[in-house]
Amino acid sequence: MSANKVHSKRTACRLCGGPDFDVAFRLKPTPPANAYLQKDELGTPEPCFPLDLYVCRACHHAQLLDIVDPSVMFRHYAYVSGTSSVFVQHLKELRDDVLGRCLNKSPFMVEIGSNDGTLLKLFKERGVKVLGVEPADNLAAFANENGRPTLNAFFNSDTAAAVRAKDGPAHIICANNVLAHIDALSDVFGGIKDLMDKDGLCVFEVSYLVDVIEKGLFDTIYHEHVSYHSVGPVIGFLARAGLELFAAQRISTQGGSIRFFVQHANGPYKHDGSVEQLLGYEQELGLGTLSPFNALAARIERSSEALRAKIKDSKSKGARVGGYGAPAKVTTLMHHFGLGADDVEFLADDNPLKQGLYTPGKHVPIVDTSAISRNAPDYVVIFAWNFARSIVETHRAFVDKGGKFVIPLPSLVEVSSANIDQYLATTKN
Repeated sequence: MSANKVHSKRTACRLCGGPDFDVAFRLKPTPPANAYLQKDELGTPEPCFPLDLYVCRACHHAQLLDIVDPSVMFRHYAYVSGTSSVFVQHLKELRDDVLGRCLNKSPFMVEIGSNDGTLLKLFKERGVKVLGVEPADNLAAFANENGRPTLNAFFNSDTAAAVRAKDGPAHIICANNVLAHIDALSDVFGGIKDLMDKDGLCVFEVSYLVDVIEKGLFDTIYHEHVSYHSVGPVIGFLARAGLELFAAQRISTQGGSIRFFVQHANGPYKHDGSVEQLLGYEQELGLGTLSPFNALAARIERSSEALRAKIKDSKSKGARVGGYGAPAKVTTLMHHFGLGADDVEFLADDNPLKQGLYTPGKHVPIVDTSAISRNAPDYVVIFAWNFARSIVETHRAFVDKGGKFVIPLPSLVEVSSANIDQYLATTKN
């Protein structure tokens, strides 16, 4: 498929339809963040696409307008939920929270973008009837093979109608780290409204724009994430869809996310004040202006200078530098910071689907995590910084033998034998 067919550009806000935008800031163009390469593909062309963040002048929703064809990004997918014990624990807590709220005591739960079916499995363990909707062929097949019922499709209004006709209305609809990925959100939420039982609830988690700005988490911006959600724009969008936001929680996953609780307009769930509280905070932060985005752009450049200087100084002294984690965010960070295989020898990753591959554009080899002890670099940069604490704790032996971890975001931290105990005692994932 040619680059011009893969790439298109929106002209209207995906939440309110407004036609006017401000450019919040521009990042370096990149290939699709999860477009990992086999060794024999290293010489093939890799189109890079603009990575610019826009803000709607009408509703202030932050978003990408440059769209990469989702069938290119999601039909075969290398991220799996079940490889991180930290994230699995998070999903258990989510399940318990949702089941504690749900009014139906024998619910039917549908998950949008169900990945490898980890959350489906957790709900099944509580006797809940479940169905996943997952577009990635490989992940849907894995889930079905492991007893986690999954429909291999993109979720939209047609899919919702088919599910309801076959299985009836859903009492719980979950979507974790997926609704930031979808361009046609109006169609998706139309499907949610039609599928959801009159007393049902929809719970979705996304990266929170407030955390992106406050913590400098720019590397969560990549082509798969077309929306950067905040409470204000979501309230109006849901109201136009006949839905209602009745609660919202800030949570720590992915560096900082938000969990939205949605029901039909005038549904049975009571508002708890959390929506109004967060909306007030967003207004105090100035999310309706470009000021916080300007501050973030300056912070990005400071982070770039700090990490590049650290690597350059270390290598000038003969040190070897490896990396830990090959999440999608590493594509944004390496391209914008100008880092590549000359700077970082390898990326160790827990995910076997990524091991043996190379990062998009920069071609850093991805290896299994034994490389940290086997190759014994002097420094390991933790690019999966949202799991930094558990990585440091798991690989403490690397530090005990004289190695050092470098955590680039939210601010640069070096963990060595001199401060590892303090770091572990004072840091949460």
